[in-house]
Amino acid sequence: MGSEPSLVHAVDQVLDAWKDMVARDEMSEQTYDKFSLLLKRYTRYATLRGALVLGEANRYVTEDFVNAQGRSRHGHLSESALATRLLRRSVVRAAFRTLRELGLSDQDPTRDIDLPARTCEGIRTLTEDEAVQLRHHAAFVTRPTRHAAAAALALAGGHSGEIGHVVAADLDLRHSRVWMHGASKYEPRWCRLDAWGRHVLAERAAHVTARHPDTATARLAVSCQPASDAALQARSCVAPG
Repeated sequence: MGSEPSLVHAVDQVLDAWKDMVARDEMSEQTYDKFSLLLKRYTRYATLRGALVLGEANRYVTEDFVNAQGRSRHGHLSESALATRLLRRSVVRAAFRTLRELGLSDQDPTRDIDLPARTCEGIRTLTEDEAVQLRHHAAFVTRPTRHAAAAALALAGGHSGEIGHVVAADLDLRHSRVWMHGASKYEPRWCRLDAWGRHVLAERAAHVTARHPDTATARLAVSCQPASDAALQARSCVAPG
């Protein structure tokens, strides 16, 4: 086994990292509670299957966990719903992604676990795992970036045709909301900001207005240079850091 960490120790490191993400508003308390509960269940399941060190938590153990039967509200064993299986896979995938970031593992036992796609058409909302990862990877390190601002506006409900128009004056930090100007298919409206979005946009607004004091023209997610609607939309879609 060498110096490979135990599965329990590795999971403890993941949970500590996720707690840090909660402190930075990159993960909500509710998501942490749900993810940590499922990850602890996975750890117990894998340990009972003989996976005592991290490397033994392989695809086969993980696939069995993802597809494990559950009990109905009447106490009967039954096949788990697709949503449950997708969430299990998503949580384990998020955990191993965190382990890779911590330098504790380079594996992903969920990589080859195939599940039916969700039955939906067109645009869908992000899953909790996807939203957490978006916040985490969009967060700025040394300065408030356009990328983080664009992510915050998108998570608040902004569309690509609107994000490029948002300026510092559109922020209502007191009420944790931002004004979206609307687009051809969308009405102007206030959009609620979560704690992470409020923090990111407040920092970005301060950064931008230090260089461009006019809050009515200081754009948050794209350059303040004049541009057509089409150009602003294109810029917001690739908003660089």
